[in-house]
Amino acid sequence: MTLGERLLKYRTEAKMSQDILAEKLGVTRQTISKWETDQSTPEFNKILPLCQIYGITTDELIKGEKQELERLEEPKSSYTTKRNKQKAIVISISVFLYCMSTFSFPYMIEVAEYEVNTAVMQLMGIWTLATVILIYFFISHPKEKSSKKEATKEKKNYKESVSFVNESEKVE
Repeated sequence: MTLGERLLKYRTEAKMSQDILAEKLGVTRQTISKWETDQSTPEFNKILPLCQIYGITTDELIKGEKQELERLEEPKSSYTTKRNKQKAIVISISVFLYCMSTFSFPYMIEVAEYEVNTAVMQLMGIWTLATVILIYFFISHPKEKSSKKEATKEKKNYKESVSFVNESEKVE
């Protein structure tokens, strides 16, 4: 598939006319037509805006290689590994606090000669701290979306949200 054929395919998939695309890119409709019929190629400074409009990578546009989903999934797997390590650390700290406070309870009463009420309050304080750590971590780090269907939906939403202002409209 040629570059022109890919440009035509992405424009029709985006349900966009040549006029609308030309307006977004600051070129004429005839320029878009020439690109799509392989009579000319887009200038370098138009490649990235085209990719952003279509929600694709430059490799996908220029080479025809579909890499966006792989690119989205790759960091997700490293993100998942990092997140699992963070979960393990947070859970380990919390379990450590629960255990140490429970094991130190008899020590506080017998050796340190704390009153039972004081020892119970310290025990409850440490348990509360451990619980707050767990809750804070899992609320501040919500579960990441993982399915390809959701990634495709995000890509579609991205395509719909991208809009460019004509260069002449920027300078006012």
